[in-house]
Amino acid sequence: MPYLAGAITGPRILAFYCRITLGSIDCIDKTVGYFRRFGAAAILFSRFSTSVRLFASALSGCGHISYGKFIAFDFVGTVLYAVAWVTVGYLVGDQATEFLERHRASRFLVLLAPAALALLIGYRVWRRRRYGPPRAEAVIAEASCVDK
Repeated sequence: MPYLAGAITGPRILAFYCRITLGSIDCIDKTVGYFRRFGAAAILFSRFSTSVRLFASALSGCGHISYGKFIAFDFVGTVLYAVAWVTVGYLVGDQATEFLERHRASRFLVLLAPAALALLIGYRVWRRRRYGPPRAEAVIAEASCVDK
């Protein structure tokens, strides 16, 4: 879906994503630089970062990477991501289960999840205040579609 949105709307979709994720203009510059540096391989690596994934998918659509190439790199990235998490689960799964059982997982998780969400939103709001909100004109001017 972000690929199609990037193909249809071009860099304007980046401004939209930046607004809804409480990002600053910096987030787009970093992602465009990342995409220019790695090209189609950015799709493969983007699976490991949600914000980069959204932007890289949209940049693929407006960056004239063929849909077949996008799907191939996305598939390989998905497989690598799944293998990484399954491996982590295999290596630390038993220890994590024991830890959560010892510390009454329900109380721990009920308090941890809202605190983590509040911390994340606070951080994003702080970054937006520090660096300023995205300006659609600047995004379109600075993050034009990337060539192959």
